[in-house]
Amino acid sequence: MAYPPLDEATGRRRWTPDAARRRAGHQVAKLVSTQEKVNAIHTLARDEEVAGKVTTDILRRPDVAFRAMSDDTARHQVNHAQVERSRQARERFERTNPHRAHREAHRARDRAFGPGPWPATARRERRPHRPAAARTALDR
Repeated sequence: MAYPPLDEATGRRRWTPDAARRRAGHQVAKLVSTQEKVNAIHTLARDEEVAGKVTTDILRRPDVAFRAMSDDTARHQVNHAQVERSRQARERFERTNPHRAHREAHRARDRAFGPGPWPATARRERRPHRPAAARTALDR
């Protein structure tokens, strides 16, 4: 306590309530450094609901979202959340629309692996359309 910090407002060395809190490692009333601001946000965002709302609001800023996605861990967590949300939506869809979900599963399979032999065979065997006047006895 013998060496008070420099008070930037007055330019003299003296103890202020915030200077004493900083020295003791406590949260200050007037945030100055980036780390103090980050610590204050972390304190406020301890509640999951508050953290989710703040994160959503902050990620709507393009520059912030770009910087956040530069962090491999943050990008991995966002990707994991997207995959999990997609899985939950698919499960909810399958529970509420069982017949349509069955049809969608077949369509997804066809998109992934190509159509089965039936549509391709049917297309190959179909004769080209010709007007009745151009048909021969073999076409009938």
